[in-house]
Amino acid sequence: MHPTKEDIFAGSNELLCSEVPVPEWTAKRDASATVFVRELVGDDADKAMEILSRRDENELGAREMWVGMCILCVCDENRVPLFDMADKELLLSRPLAPLQRCAVAAMELNGFGENAHEARVGNSESDHT
Repeated sequence: MHPTKEDIFAGSNELLCSEVPVPEWTAKRDASATVFVRELVGDDADKAMEILSRRDENELGAREMWVGMCILCVCDENRVPLFDMADKELLLSRPLAPLQRCAVAAMELNGFGENAHEARVGNSESDHT
């Protein structure tokens, strides 16, 4: 099947979410503790691409990139963001593992994972032959 323009715009507007384990973010390191990361659209997607391009250009450290992605993508089960820019410094002081885990899950969900990055920068040589 090949969707028409009408099919595309009539489709669901519900954004995808992915559940991520974060036992480190609970007082007793509860193994069942999870948050969600959400699919990005519009301005938030643009902000994510800016964060990732600044990382690619070595303007941001990895930890700052992970925190930026967490601020944009970590949400509750209703897709309401848990963090905003006011939380940046506090997040930078939190354990590394859950920040990285959430950021990587968010990048994969939004097509910014390692394979997506390779596809974006791609085989520029093969494009010119």
